[in-house]
Amino acid sequence: MANTTPNMNLTLNVVGTTTDPTWSNNINADWNIIDSHNHTSGSGVQITPPAININTDLSFAFNNATNIRSWRMQNNAATLAGASDNNCGYFVNGNFYVNNASGTAIQITSGSGLNFSSLGTIGGDYGQPGVPAAVSYSNTTKYYTFTQSSGVNAPMNTSAISISYPASGSQAVTIAAPSSVTAYTLTVPGAVPTINPSALVVSTSGVGSYSALSSGQTTVTFSNGGGLLGPGVSVPSFPVIWSRIGNIVTVSGSFSFTSAPPSAQASCLFTVPVPLIGAFSDIYQAQGTTSMYCSNAVIGGAGFVQSTTGSNTVLLTWYLQGVPTSGNGFCCYTYQYKIQ
Repeated sequence: MANTTPNMNLTLNVVGTTTDPTWSNNINADWNIIDSHNHTSGSGVQITPPAININTDLSFAFNNATNIRSWRMQNNAATLAGASDNNCGYFVNGNFYVNNASGTAIQITSGSGLNFSSLGTIGGDYGQPGVPAAVSYSNTTKYYTFTQSSGVNAPMNTSAISISYPASGSQAVTIAAPSSVTAYTLTVPGAVPTINPSALVVSTSGVGSYSALSSGQTTVTFSNGGGLLGPGVSVPSFPVIWSRIGNIVTVSGSFSFTSAPPSAQASCLFTVPVPLIGAFSDIYQAQGTTSMYCSNAVIGGAGFVQSTTGSNTVLLTWYLQGVPTSGNGFCCYTYQYKIQ
């Protein structure tokens, strides 16, 4: 009885037993099997990689390559630019590239991350392994948020910023640094000002704060300063104007009086027209100058203003050039004081 081979089921003649025509028929049948074998199961031994020598392009005839655990590619020294290199992927100096249908090489990776420069988007360390930076958009708040790590906003380094209104309009305010700028940090105040109106002021260290701005006109009532203006003198109430920048208040005004002072020195007290936080702490908290003119042909005189410690009044003092004997007078003054 003839035996068969295990892989192709070829019939083996038994020497000395199998005779013609069986011997010849078996051989012919075996040759037909050998001629049609394709190395699939039952049709020959499958070919292993060491037996394959691929020395030209290998076509899959438009079929898929399946069950590939990974694919390892040649690390080329330069991008591929041959006529047959369109629509292909490959590595150059450790980075992955693809050539499009026109043969243009497109770099996909850069080092250990994606090559964002080829996408025209955010580059640098963004998207690199181990870098937690992110950009997100909220449809609720309509804000983009740039973060350097989870929950930590990232600082920005940019040129001019244009803020438009409406959002889709061309009307815009542009914030830009001058060409001669020296790098510095501007720290804005931590809250809106409590005094309205206020101005934003910046210290030499770049720290911003608010300075109160206000102005007005009020009427003050004068006191005769212990009768130094002389008997029968009359000093009615007069309006004054004032302005405030920060904690400094500037006051200016004038008044007239009847009957000349009895000597070359006279003084007058009046109430400060804007409120202080408490009383003056010393005589130097308010300072200024005064001038006087008398109608009896005396040229006039000059003086000074000082605060009155423990109250909210200032003292006007002036010195005349000579001693007037009669006539009316006119005095003007300007001074500043600091709100404590």
